[in-house]
Amino acid sequence: MSRDLDTSRVDFVQFTAQVGGDGSRGAVRCFGAERRAESVLLLYSNDAGITWSLITEMQSTDYQLPR
Repeated sequence: MSRDLDTSRVDFVQFTAQVGGDGSRGAVRCFGAERRAESVLLLYSNDAGITWSLITEMQSTDYQLPR
């Protein structure tokens, strides 16, 4: 969860995501997700969280290093 963002005057929102990590190449070492059910869903809402729309599903195996 995140705080509400007023994006009415922005062109894009940028962020870095990491799901688990093996400690290589500067990544934090922590237990990673191993199943699709542990992936991260990136969603947005235009009505204070009443309804949500999916932007993408971030597969855990694709985000073991920050990107």
